[in-house]
Amino acid sequence: MVAVTRARNPGPWSVLAEAWRPIARSPFKALLAAIGVAIGVAAFVMLAGMQGMNDAALVQRLDAASSNQVEATVELHRLPATLRDPRGIAASGDSLGLAQGFVSWRMSEPQVQRARPDGTTTVRAWPVVALTPDVQDRTDITTDRPWPLLFSSPRTALVGSGLVRTENIRPGETLTIDGHHVTVVGTITDSSSRPDLLLSVVVSDETSTAAFGPPESVTFSGYAPPAGAPKYAAALPRVLAPHHEEAVQSQAVEDARGAVALIGQDILSGTRYIGLSAALLGALMVGIIQYSSVIEKLGTYALKKSLGATSRQLFTELFLHSAIIGLTGGLLGLTAAALGLTTIATATAGTAYIAPWVPIAAVTGASLVGGLAGAAAGARAALVDPIAFIRR
Repeated sequence: MVAVTRARNPGPWSVLAEAWRPIARSPFKALLAAIGVAIGVAAFVMLAGMQGMNDAALVQRLDAASSNQVEATVELHRLPATLRDPRGIAASGDSLGLAQGFVSWRMSEPQVQRARPDGTTTVRAWPVVALTPDVQDRTDITTDRPWPLLFSSPRTALVGSGLVRTENIRPGETLTIDGHHVTVVGTITDSSSRPDLLLSVVVSDETSTAAFGPPESVTFSGYAPPAGAPKYAAALPRVLAPHHEEAVQSQAVEDARGAVALIGQDILSGTRYIGLSAALLGALMVGIIQYSSVIEKLGTYALKKSLGATSRQLFTELFLHSAIIGLTGGLLGLTAAALGLTTIATATAGTAYIAPWVPIAAVTGASLVGGLAGAAAGARAALVDPIAFIRR
């Protein structure tokens, strides 16, 4: 038997009680409907959160690669012996006020010999780059092992993550560079301002000098204060090579934050359209679930109509009934998505991010779309002829 009321103008609490009664009578069925809504909400929030994390990572990478970097090529063979020390050049750049300055250089046509586990030997023309210890201060160049492993021994090397992926190089392997043996102790995992390092074998400055002799030219790289790159680039030659400025070629990468923002918007606009499409599909899913869960009880609401319930009462009751289920599903989906994003951020060493509008839009949208779907079912119930329905 179904409890019904003949009251034509029930109070708000009476309507709410009527909307809650089917949920209380069949909580498991209501929970299943709420879980369906939760899946749609969780998918939307997860997509929006991962998109926010990717947006932030992309803008950070673009910004790090093009924000006030100053570079200088120093031809050491044109300088007196007292000015040829790469570490001294790095210290001179720091004294000028450039941040995170370090010196690097590439070996000239090195031959890297690698002994494979199967006993065969291969020779590769991989780039070999030497770095001064100041690279340890760089925040944009990261490794999976502590930097001191590279600088504490003359027989160690790092390899870029690109070589790790393409050549399957692993820590502990021994490489022979022009007859000099080095052991791979780690991987350079990220290098936004020096992407060439990701495809190189990297050794310390002392290892390079001991094995291959002093370099003929080196590259100094550092960061100037905001909007100061041109001024610092102009001053760098006389600081790095006083009275021998002609041996230094310096350049500045202007602060490009404005351009980076525009580029980021262009690149990310496609993902935002995808997110909007997912939100619309999620709303459609919620609406279908709610409409289906209510329309299956069409006989109950047709019977209520035959006993005096008005179309307005059916609209209100079904709207509240579906809105309650939508709200419950929205909260469940939001909780699941927050846990999922936290797990992903922990696994990828990133930062979990959800824009403030996302939870509000998700929960409100689930409730509203659910309620409108219930109202649509109410409109369907209002059109049913109770006598014809009962006869069927």
